[in-house]
Amino acid sequence: HMFFNCSNLNGVIKFSSNYNSFYFTNMSYMFYGCSNLESIDFNINIIYINNMESMFYGCSKLKNVKINFDTSQVDNMSYIFYKCSSLNSLNLSNLNTAGVKYMDYMFYGCSSLISLDLYKFNTFQVQSMSYMFYNCLSLISLELSNFNTSYVKKMDNMFNGCLSLKSLDLSSFQTPQVFLTENMFSGCSSLEMLKFKNFDSSNISFMYDYNNIIKMFDSNSKLEFINFNNAILKDDFIINYLTFESNITICNNNHSNLLFELVNNKTYPNIKIGFCDDNCPSFLPFKNTTTEECIEYCDIDSLLKNLCELNYIDENILLNYLDQS
Repeated sequence: HMFFNCSNLNGVIKFSSNYNSFYFTNMSYMFYGCSNLESIDFNINIIYINNMESMFYGCSKLKNVKINFDTSQVDNMSYIFYKCSSLNSLNLSNLNTAGVKYMDYMFYGCSSLISLDLYKFNTFQVQSMSYMFYNCLSLISLELSNFNTSYVKKMDNMFNGCLSLKSLDLSSFQTPQVFLTENMFSGCSSLEMLKFKNFDSSNISFMYDYNNIIKMFDSNSKLEFINFNNAILKDDFIINYLTFESNITICNNNHSNLLFELVNNKTYPNIKIGFCDDNCPSFLPFKNTTTEECIEYCDIDSLLKNLCELNYIDENILLNYLDQS
């Protein structure tokens, strides 16, 4: 807590030394509440750090951060940039996150961040990502394609309030242990496309607020397409969480019987169910669907035949459509 609540600390701080190394174990809350600090440059070798929780918490004028020391032993980075509302870019390519277990609230309230490249983040050990990007209002580009989330248990409010994101690719995400997802994408009012193809809802717990289930999706009026390609969508998840404000196409090649039934009998009138590969989304011609409502299919003839055999779609409609195309 070296500079804890030093609100008069301002300008630029640069750490440099001719010594070989400094030994720290705990850098948590180090600059907590330094609300006038604008730039920090760590140009020293620091080793044996295991905790960076809330390190720059509330540094609301901070615009530049350079971290060049060894973070391979750190297990907690939660709240590290909490409400650093003046940061519009961050270069975290030197941040070694191999041992980190907690990333919740990591970029909470970084409302000026425009883009964030976390491709080099190693997230194999991470257990919590709750509120990780909450209210990153200006974020239009988010690179998470290398995220391994196999051990993550909490993703609630992870992207809540990311008003400027138009697309989000979570194709690398695995969620076999996740049990909290409420408000995960709530408030993403510009989001049009979501790729979450390996999502597994098997362990999802349903949270209640005044006896109403807190939704995974809320205020997503522009969302048009979700790639749940290989997702495991349990019946209770479908009933409780898959409600949308707009017309939407959901791709799911695991073919939940309940989801097909609810869409086909118009219980969910604004949802179309599709199948897709990574390059070609499409939706199905259900029984009583006119040929004109169909769209062009990819090269997936065998899958279509299987769906006909399962009586999900009307074979005559399909054959007519394929003849015309």
